[in-house]
Amino acid sequence: MPMNDFMEMFVRANELMPLHLDIYYSENLGWCIAVWRTFTKCNQKFVAVRNHDMNKAYAEAYDCLFEWYVREERKAKGVTEQGV
Repeated sequence: MPMNDFMEMFVRANELMPLHLDIYYSENLGWCIAVWRTFTKCNQKFVAVRNHDMNKAYAEAYDCLFEWYVREERKAKGVTEQGV
């Protein structure tokens, strides 16, 4: 189920570094899912999804979070995009 997959990925990503999560539903906007991290006096939002279909919103949010997680994990291990 997309919601469970997303939440499991959020827990893994949150272990890598502290993150913030905001999930809500609006009749006008649909399901809104945002993930960000806070730096000194600024925020970096890397997941911002809106979709009226809950499963599609969670699936899209999972994909965005997974891509971010892979990049950050590589940075933490000192691996560049070229694999050096």
